[in-house]
Amino acid sequence: MAIHNSFENSKFIKGQSGNPKGRPKGAKDGLPAYINRILRKDARPEILELLKKKGVDLDNGSNSAVIAFALIKTAQAGDVSAIRLIFDQTEVPLPKQVDLSSSIPLTAEQKRKIAETYLGSLENC
Repeated sequence: MAIHNSFENSKFIKGQSGNPKGRPKGAKDGLPAYINRILRKDARPEILELLKKKGVDLDNGSNSAVIAFALIKTAQAGDVSAIRLIFDQTEVPLPKQVDLSSSIPLTAEQKRKIAETYLGSLENC
């Protein structure tokens, strides 16, 4: 089988990009982008109808609204994993370090007591 040098006869110019403008702005690929596209789409009509029969009227009929509703109902039933997921996605994370500097001068012992109190309250969460 002979190898033809088709580069000479091609429409591409050596050293020049075949896509000079690059990817269109906002174009995304990969799993997160795919999942986000699915979540924005409308849920299947039979799912929305089933929820409506149970008295559930969602703000919109998107897949994300259906999943959020199911997650909240699961959390309300006491599922700790669902509760944790909701808080992980909605709450502002606590700071990893506490700034103990202030305009009121504190002794090292006072700073230690404040830190112990703060860290102790986190352990009880």
